[in-house]
Amino acid sequence: MQLPYARPLATTRTDEPVSEPSPLPDTLSGLLECALDDASTLDIATYIPYSGNWHTRRRDYPCEVCLAGCIIAATLNNPPTRTLIPDMFSTDTEQKLDIVDSMRLGDWRGAFKCLYQQDPTAEISRKIFHLPIPHLCHFYGWIEFNKHLRSLTALLPQLREIDALAAAAGIVSFSHSS
Repeated sequence: MQLPYARPLATTRTDEPVSEPSPLPDTLSGLLECALDDASTLDIATYIPYSGNWHTRRRDYPCEVCLAGCIIAATLNNPPTRTLIPDMFSTDTEQKLDIVDSMRLGDWRGAFKCLYQQDPTAEISRKIFHLPIPHLCHFYGWIEFNKHLRSLTALLPQLREIDALAAAAGIVSFSHSS
């Protein structure tokens, strides 16, 4: 993947508060749907998808966003003029952005364990085992990103089923267990 410029480190700290208007969803499918919906709302002149940066301001180029960065931009309503990473948000939001990143990479078991704070049941484990790694989980640009989004969209029915099995087993997300 050839970049037109050097990649910045997305660790810029600021005292300026981040926008976090409402909690993110509490299911795998809900988080993925949120990211997919947000990706579809981004202006292609303002943002460029890049799996290597969360939400990175570029002076003379569009703001770089990964899948979770789409949530930072749209649902969490942060401007493209800021470089933001998950640990700048509340612990709840930070964890959920990390879960979205795990799903981007196809780490379904890791995403489940992080969200639900426990191992999946045997039945859920079998379902997770059959989930494929999404296409182009390392992407740069809208063409690669759109292929990645299509592969994730195709997995939503299986994730809804996994979430339903978790609910039926009494397994709740970390943000609902307190």
